[in-house]
Amino acid sequence: MNRTLNLIDILLTSGRNLFLMGRFTEALAALTKLAGFRKLPRPTLEELQALLAEIHLQQKNYKDARRHLTAAIAIRPLKAEYHFLMAVALSEDEEADRERADMYYARAIELEPEQPAYCADYGSYLFTLGRTKDALKSIRKAYALGVTDVEIVGQVAEVLRREDCAEEATTKLRAALFHNHGSAGFRQLWQQHQFAMIREYQNEKAAPVGADRGPVILKFVAQPSQGKYMELGGKTIRIDQAEPLNEPKKKQPAPHRRPPRKG
Repeated sequence: MNRTLNLIDILLTSGRNLFLMGRFTEALAALTKLAGFRKLPRPTLEELQALLAEIHLQQKNYKDARRHLTAAIAIRPLKAEYHFLMAVALSEDEEADRERADMYYARAIELEPEQPAYCADYGSYLFTLGRTKDALKSIRKAYALGVTDVEIVGQVAEVLRREDCAEEATTKLRAALFHNHGSAGFRQLWQQHQFAMIREYQNEKAAPVGADRGPVILKFVAQPSQGKYMELGGKTIRIDQAEPLNEPKKKQPAPHRRPPRKG
């Protein structure tokens, strides 16, 4: 029995460490072996199902992820993280009923109402359903809870820009920059936002109404010339060929050169 418990602990630890290192295929192999044991301790079984679900989410195997999350929720129904992951597995799967994710997002926020990541993801999801009012409420709550978190504020700004709420994104980023004035991460986030706004403005100016946005090649327009001269960069330059030099009417004789002395 002790050997079996040691093997279970080795497989679980190995799978967990490989998952944390991002080696999902190797982690899946170790955890699949562990899943072959018929009777596992309840904490081990819960962590096993959670790890398998997260690996399948990383590999975009949403159906398998939901199967393991269902088992994890059955073992521990009051853990908000499992409900949140189930919502993600439903909302990201194009073949699933995405509206089912609503109740899992709501349940996760109910269990952990102070978790800004849940509110930010829920707001982004509600925008896709067209529930703008509820989406903005959730996004603003995420910002209020995570104003000191660069990732949360960045996610909030990205969602607001995507949903044509750029002015609110600018206001929130400026306030977060003031609140975290000594943070290099927030300064970088502000610069990225400014760059995104400038790029969006240039695309709107360059692209015709209703056209798909993409790379734009700007045409070079020559300025109208004014005779032989042209204004360029604040200077007047000549654009025609130079006129030939006027030769003097009377040619002057060449200067006399004295021959060298001999001897």
